[in-house]
Amino acid sequence: ANFNTILENIYSILNKSQDLKNKKILITSGPTSEPIDPVRFITNKSSGKMGASIAEQAFIRGADVILLRSKNSKEPSYNIKEDYFSTGSELFENIKKYIKEVDIFIHTAAVSDFTTEKQDIKIKSNQQLNLELQPTTKIFEKLKSLNKKMFLVGFKAEYNLENSDLIDSAYNILQKANADLVVANDISKSNSG
Repeated sequence: ANFNTILENIYSILNKSQDLKNKKILITSGPTSEPIDPVRFITNKSSGKMGASIAEQAFIRGADVILLRSKNSKEPSYNIKEDYFSTGSELFENIKKYIKEVDIFIHTAAVSDFTTEKQDIKIKSNQQLNLELQPTTKIFEKLKSLNKKMFLVGFKAEYNLENSDLIDSAYNILQKANADLVVANDISKSNSG
């Protein structure tokens, strides 16, 4: 970046309001990875960019931010407190460590919908393989019961839905989780996310 860009970024940071000062915000980010064997896993395309960006903006605005992110997801630009996870169950255990104290929880992590029983040795690749998948815990739906006072924000990804159906889907998850806000994205669109 050139000198003018650096200066613009510095001014932008200094001019941000401190409206989140004294707020503790927990943010989850990136994909979970459910192991199949020691070298293979089930995951998704989440990059963690959205979670990292939200964490950065909250930090700039004065919040005390904790970012729970998957190990290979996007790192935030600032010195933000982080903890890490691989699987959905690791993510949930980490959440339980921090959730009681937070004012705001923003759940952008893309948690795998399925897991399978991990094989202890590498599965041979020269044979047909059938995996039995089990549904994972719907973490978002359990969060409010762990901290009723926090403001809970979630994200719902859908594929190729009409706007009215997208809104219905978001509203459904909002009610199930007793959340305060759900952001719905149609990930079939090229500019989604």
